[in-house]
Amino acid sequence: VWVVTARSDNEFCRSVMKPVLDKLYLSFVNVVFCNDKPKIEILEAINADIYFDNESKELNEINQFTNTIAVLWLN
Repeated sequence: VWVVTARSDNEFCRSVMKPVLDKLYLSFVNVVFCNDKPKIEILEAINADIYFDNESKELNEINQFTNTIAVLWLN
């Protein structure tokens, strides 16, 4: 399981993410910080099978141009 985030790797972002990672029993080893680079590049690099996001803007591009299945996550 990877957490791919557009966030930058800095102390503030890590403090925001830490409670979520703890809840999911994950660590920062599982996090890829995109530093505002397109997530599609990272998903291709890690050969992701499925990608969940609550933002729909990138999902069509991911589904169209990669082998990754992008799914809209709604709360």
